[in-house]
Amino acid sequence: MKKRFMVSCLSALVLSTPVWAGTGLNNGVAGQKIVMITDKVGSNMMKFLSDAPLEKIAGTAKGVSGQFTIDASNLEATTGTITVQVMSMKSGVSKRDEHMYDEEWLDAEKFPTITFQVLKLEGVQVTSDNGITIKAQAVGKFTLHGVSKEMKIPITMKYVKESEATKKRAAGDLVMINANFSVALKDYNVKGKGGIVGSKVGETIQLEAALFGATGEK
Repeated sequence: MKKRFMVSCLSALVLSTPVWAGTGLNNGVAGQKIVMITDKVGSNMMKFLSDAPLEKIAGTAKGVSGQFTIDASNLEATTGTITVQVMSMKSGVSKRDEHMYDEEWLDAEKFPTITFQVLKLEGVQVTSDNGITIKAQAVGKFTLHGVSKEMKIPITMKYVKESEATKKRAAGDLVMINANFSVALKDYNVKGKGGIVGSKVGETIQLEAALFGATGEK
């Protein structure tokens, strides 16, 4: 009888205990927070770099928008979508930009946006130093030129709770994200013209994203 009672207690304990618990912010923030990308906090931007033997091309894209949801008690469950307007990409030479937008390259008319859909975070590490800093791998789908590929992007996220100082920028808690990664043009069927990929245009493009958002913006 006693043995049966102990087994029942152990079974109840196992069933009532979560098998896995997520990583929390641990800064007094609770619940889910919807973060809207906004230039009120900082200048949202994506930088791109093509480093080929015959030419080095650096540019920026400022047409960045999106939102994501953070669960303060389970950062791994972070989801969202970031969108970049292809026509906002500028390399510093207007004629070259026109080529970049045409159908032989990014085909902005048919595929006007580049997106990254965040499905979850992995390898989350949280540190506290003048706010909360989160390092993780953002797992999701990167879509370019109409092609979607699963991708893991290393990110650094800074989470700052609302204060009188932050209210001067935007309403709510502030979130700042930096990411660095690369994409191979062939993976997204970007072939270019005249065989210049690999000579004047890099086969792999380096990308750097700087994102700024707030939980109180609509």
